[in-house]
Amino acid sequence: MIRNPNVRLHNEIIELTNYLEPKEDEYKRREIAIQELIRIIKVEMPNVEIKPFGSFSTKLYLPNADIDLVSYLLS
Repeated sequence: MIRNPNVRLHNEIIELTNYLEPKEDEYKRREIAIQELIRIIKVEMPNVEIKPFGSFSTKLYLPNADIDLVSYLLS
């Protein structure tokens, strides 16, 4: 048992990060879905840029989390 509260908190943060961090195949599936969506949108709107942000970009999301995307017009 760890008695030092700082060390305990540190270990709990590490455990939470490991839990939230997606497995490699989970991340790849989401990445493929994003790239496919971008490809489809670019057919109709080639002057639009689309980027993921939020929890997907930080790789800290729950398995059922959504994917945040932003789109903007290129000059």
